[in-house]
Amino acid sequence: MSTTSPSSTMPARPSTPTLAAPLPLLSTPRAPRSALVTPRTTRISPSPLAKSSTSPPTTSMPRRATLTTCESSPLCSSRQLLCPTRRPGSLTIQLGRYVDYKNITKVIQPGRIIYVDDGVLAFDVLAIKDEKTIEVRARNNGFISSRKGVNLPNTDVDLPALSEKDKADLKFGVKNNVDMVFASFIRRAQDIKDIRAVLGEEGKQIQIIAKIENRQGLNNFKEILDETDGVMVARGDLGIEIPAAEVFAAQKKLIAMCNIAGKPVICATQMLESMIKNPRPTRAEISDVGNAITDGADCVMLSGETAKGNYPVEAVREMHEACLKAENSIPYVSHFEEMCTLVKRPVQTVESCAMAAVRASLDLGAGGIIVLSTSGESARLLSKYRPVCPIFMVTRNATTSRFSHLFRGVYPFLFPEAKPDFEKVNWQEDVDRRIKWAVNHALELGTLTIGDTVVVVQGWKGGMGNTNTLRIVRADPEHLGIGQL
Repeated sequence: MSTTSPSSTMPARPSTPTLAAPLPLLSTPRAPRSALVTPRTTRISPSPLAKSSTSPPTTSMPRRATLTTCESSPLCSSRQLLCPTRRPGSLTIQLGRYVDYKNITKVIQPGRIIYVDDGVLAFDVLAIKDEKTIEVRARNNGFISSRKGVNLPNTDVDLPALSEKDKADLKFGVKNNVDMVFASFIRRAQDIKDIRAVLGEEGKQIQIIAKIENRQGLNNFKEILDETDGVMVARGDLGIEIPAAEVFAAQKKLIAMCNIAGKPVICATQMLESMIKNPRPTRAEISDVGNAITDGADCVMLSGETAKGNYPVEAVREMHEACLKAENSIPYVSHFEEMCTLVKRPVQTVESCAMAAVRASLDLGAGGIIVLSTSGESARLLSKYRPVCPIFMVTRNATTSRFSHLFRGVYPFLFPEAKPDFEKVNWQEDVDRRIKWAVNHALELGTLTIGDTVVVVQGWKGGMGNTNTLRIVRADPEHLGIGQL
């Protein structure tokens, strides 16, 4: 990793009205969704945070300042648009109104750059006028609108890992049984530990996905990876915090490290960006999706394409097709051999079983692997070794069935029957019932065909950590007695 000084950003707080930027007076009053900025000298001042509304169930802890708009001008609409000012040639951002990071004047230095809205607008810092005002010059024309993020690359920001609002959001998530928390701008392993401490015992099952979006997160990625449940390579902000030309190498390195650790990794941001307005992606975008898959990404994510785009369904369809084509080009056998050589030995019993199951599936040309799991750990390790065939995870744990969708190639099957009393019911009989049910379900879905060889991974008794047994069965209703279920 690069040893340059860590970058810091202040992520967006979508529910916090905090920053506005009046612009030169327009010729006629109007209320667009955004306002035009042209290159000129401007002034920026910080403001404290305003109170915000309750966040949605899936939580994200941002660490970046936001833009919002002035509500006092008669030219403002109910959408909180940027307000034209009567003083041409200035962009004044005042204390208490515009930037939610009050120490911005203390950490920024002349010569640095301020980016707004994922780099759409860039401002050169000319001077720090006083504790409330920064003089900047716009580098380019563009549109600016409410609640946009502000990035301060190569600037050490003294924001805490968790604000009071972040803690309230996490507690809200625990109360409402969220499955995952996507933590923005993670800079060190301690940030993950702090989040776990707030989640507490009641939220211990919640998965934490660390979003890597700045230089400091890159530099400390190994320690972050040891603590987190998964990783998102958030290329939007990362491409602002580090040179854009370095993003592709960072993406490949982060994904490779996640693959070796067996942690799910998501590749996100601007994957099919042109489909926000166009019905078809560019060839470069399709190549980008395919490269993310061949790099080893477990998930690829659409954002603006489906959140605000004109062709959300088409975007999903195009990404789906690109993923299928890319998966068919992966050299699975050589990948498996490489992963086996990279793993640190001795391995745990459950990982040894996962390696043996994938090896058996390759040697047998199996149609699928069935794994009986309580915590999802066995399914995660099977996914780590990238079998050609699908992995059918059978569990009675609803939470496990939901978050296991993050694992590449895993089909989570939630077994409908309650756990029996094994003092009265034979353990192996219950195992056989679950295997038969999984085969039957996979046949109905069309992911298995009658006669396929199936590798089964199971434990010798119930509970977590007892996986130690492999079986080879055939997807045959007569052989398994599926018709009797």
